[in-house]
Amino acid sequence: MTRTRLRLPGMPATDEGPGDVIRNEVRPSIVDQRTGGARSGRFAPRDPADLREAWSRESLKNGWARPGDWWVPEVDAVVAALAGGRDAVSACGRLGRARADAGVGARESLNDLYALYRQLPGGGPPLIAVRALVEAWTEATVAAIRTATCEDPLSGLASAAYLRTRLTEVYREAERDAAAVADRHVLLVVDLGETGGPAGWEAMLFRLTLGDCLRSTFSGGETLASVGPRAVIGLVNRDQHLARRVETLRTRLGHLRELEGVRVWLERLPVSVHSALDLVASIDGGS
Repeated sequence: MTRTRLRLPGMPATDEGPGDVIRNEVRPSIVDQRTGGARSGRFAPRDPADLREAWSRESLKNGWARPGDWWVPEVDAVVAALAGGRDAVSACGRLGRARADAGVGARESLNDLYALYRQLPGGGPPLIAVRALVEAWTEATVAAIRTATCEDPLSGLASAAYLRTRLTEVYREAERDAAAVADRHVLLVVDLGETGGPAGWEAMLFRLTLGDCLRSTFSGGETLASVGPRAVIGLVNRDQHLARRVETLRTRLGHLRELEGVRVWLERLPVSVHSALDLVASIDGGS
């Protein structure tokens, strides 16, 4: 089977991974051998006020939506590090968190970072600075969203607790209608294999792609939940399209190079809701 690298929804088919794409977009040159130059996030000293003013103008010119909200203390920390020829990676991380806390989107935050580095030799931010900003932005955003929703904001997958709630609801509905739950619904189980996908930087992109893969195959009212680091369980309708959708999902997951040994199967729902909850718990712990 031909396996392709992980790519984001809408990204053209390529053999490059997300890290490769970023590297191709950002190819800084070494501008100062004494400080490590663009590759380490350090540059030759420059006046902080001049750099901040140039950065602000460039960011506003390229679409920053709220001019009055651009400055935050973390801006000065990034400027001070770069203007002094010091490593700005940790400062970029703090800036990413500040942007997320202020409600600034990921694209706007990255555009702002690029506006800064266009004022410096090399013309673009090093990968480590991009990574620091994006990871901090994501962590802050995930923490905020989790307090207001039962879905993972990156993958769109529901929580295990929500899956248990939905199971209770469908059993109650079946009891009302004097019907068998197993005639209406079935559990879809996705075991992501020994690795459970990549770790670190690419894990965020993997969650985005995994969620898109599942949701594009089961695009109706199914409940798809992440129940552990290596398992996804779906409460799906038992209809004439089920077999085709399962096969489509197997094919799509099999094309992700980051997954080895992924398995997809169906579990018949037991008679009682308590047995169904025990079944989910056993899959969570044993997958």
